[in-house]
Amino acid sequence: MIHKIWNALKHSLLPTKNYMGVEITDYAVKVVLLTNITSNHTKLIAYAIEPLQDQCMDEGKIVDGFRLLQTIQTAVNRLNVKVKKAHFALPSPIVMVRFLKLPDLAKKEMDKLVDFEMKHNIHLPFEQPYFDYLKMGGQSDIQSKNNKIINNKPAAKEIKAGYQQAAAQSDPLFGLTTAKNDDNISSLTESTPELMCDVMLVAAPGERVEEYVHILQEAQIELASVEIKPLSLFRTIQKLDNNDTLTHQTFLLIDLGRMASDVSIFHEGQLKITRNIYISFPLAKDAKEALDEDDLLSILHITGGDNDFNNACSELVHELERLINFYRYTLNHREHEFERVIISGDVERIEEVRSYVEERLAREVIIISSAHIQSEEADLKLVFPSIANAFGLALKGGTH
Repeated sequence: MIHKIWNALKHSLLPTKNYMGVEITDYAVKVVLLTNITSNHTKLIAYAIEPLQDQCMDEGKIVDGFRLLQTIQTAVNRLNVKVKKAHFALPSPIVMVRFLKLPDLAKKEMDKLVDFEMKHNIHLPFEQPYFDYLKMGGQSDIQSKNNKIINNKPAAKEIKAGYQQAAAQSDPLFGLTTAKNDDNISSLTESTPELMCDVMLVAAPGERVEEYVHILQEAQIELASVEIKPLSLFRTIQKLDNNDTLTHQTFLLIDLGRMASDVSIFHEGQLKITRNIYISFPLAKDAKEALDEDDLLSILHITGGDNDFNNACSELVHELERLINFYRYTLNHREHEFERVIISGDVERIEEVRSYVEERLAREVIIISSAHIQSEEADLKLVFPSIANAFGLALKGGTH
């Protein structure tokens, strides 16, 4: 008892540190504020979901920067706490993720090899990319050997642009380098070991990345890190997984959006494949007209008719089956059995989606939950699937 009282007192005497996660979709800005992130005392102190007007965003591209800036400022002001730094996830439609098999090299040599691959062997649908990579396994150095997707150890890696001064963390920090000048890689190829490793490469158009950084700076937000949605969602799942069972499982993660959804496969704590699929859950005309502008959830949620809803669910299941088959048979992971499916996102009828997917896939399907989160927000349970990504971003905490 004395030990518990001392721990509680010690925690209360610690200086309060707030951490913010920001997500921007085509239809809303979502902000989550956490405080004193530890294994036992992480608390969600505030969140905000601020709807975006039509034609402000288009498939992850900024159309009306001024209105987006206003919306970000409004969302942050609703938190009523000043936070200078934030973690941010780029919208999935502008992000490219590829998984490569490369020689298992130490970090400095791998940097050069990835730069060479980017310039000569990997063809991107955009120019001037910002990119980063993560070794997923490998034995060439201790950092690579022990690297997991979620890792809060800081790493010094600067954003390669004059205005970007935020330090990165060692879990995949995206968009923070550009292709360097030609490097002589003859020494690499000559000494390439037979051992290979998996490498996750993430890239996005530099122009789009800079637009987001500029908008956030205008909103007085300094970027602490930039990453991709599947990783921040996994961080949320890992935080809430008390038994730590998911790190030893293969599971499907679905983040449902009104017009597009992210579907990812994780195996033993590593992202193996991710797709952005376009499935429309249309908002019924009568429901759209009845929306209350002050009701954030009603604006975000899907309230369409049964026919459209069932068609969307059917299309979703079809895409999930295709992805599972591609992963198991085309990528030759037949031994990986999917233990469960986890759903997050902005669907009002999310329980019906869960039930539909569970019945068709014949696998356990669960909705991401806030059950173990400390918070005084009354409606957190209802809204949490919508802010799970921003929550995972804020979980990254401070940078050094």
